[in-house]
Amino acid sequence: MKRKSRKPRKSKKQIEIKEIKLSTQIAQNDINYKVKHAREFIEANKHVKFKVVLKGRESQNSKAGLDVLFRVQTMMEDLANPEKEPKTEGRFVSWMFVPKAKEAPKNEKKAKENNPPFNHINLMKGENHAKNED
Repeated sequence: MKRKSRKPRKSKKQIEIKEIKLSTQIAQNDINYKVKHAREFIEANKHVKFKVVLKGRESQNSKAGLDVLFRVQTMMEDLANPEKEPKTEGRFVSWMFVPKAKEAPKNEKKAKENNPPFNHINLMKGENHAKNED
């Protein structure tokens, strides 16, 4: 009985979440460095959670933390989509980013629409598609 209940757990896809902590006083160069690592995680198809730590009086007004997250979002928008709106959780402001869906299947559908499959019925009706060589 126990083995049967374990099989469904193995077949489920595990979503790995990487967490990156930031500060409200972070310099732009440090944001660039952390976003570079986040982009590597996104390319590896992992979810990334940015967490801004609010210290002291910053926790009373989370606007500074949101400003940092919006700067990160503009740098990540080409590779990842934000999952929801930023959340304020006590001393933290966090925002989850997920990889964008692959666009390859859409291109394949368009290619099939542009090149319809060979229609053998037209040839059977007596239509001649050969070029005249006069």
